[in-house]
Amino acid sequence: MTYIGEALELRDPARIRNRVFDLIGLLGALIALSTAATAYFLFQVPNWCGAVNRNGTLCRDNSSGLLIGCYRRQHKWQKIKPTFVSQYWRRLGGELKSQPLEGVKTVTALLGLFGGLITLCVALVKLAG
Repeated sequence: MTYIGEALELRDPARIRNRVFDLIGLLGALIALSTAATAYFLFQVPNWCGAVNRNGTLCRDNSSGLLIGCYRRQHKWQKIKPTFVSQYWRRLGGELKSQPLEGVKTVTALLGLFGGLITLCVALVKLAG
């Protein structure tokens, strides 16, 4: 760690090239971490399925991720369909309010995604300016 500190002290901070490389490195790290957090919450976080069964109850089987249902094919389709079909967005919001734990997980995934996008925009503005 001391080698990195010594190397940073030797660099001329007035050179624009050094600042650009610092921003690119920081931007790459933040985008990678935001992408990893978003992917984890959307596809890997342990969760209940929550798809509607034939008798109207919610499925309590385990699933992985917010977008993927349990082992049943129809449940997988029920979970991923609201993402792509616009008429289901309102119902998705209602389901997230009725199941607070899933709501927290979804909001966390979206915050990771938006954080990465905001970081990208800020870095691009700094590079342009």
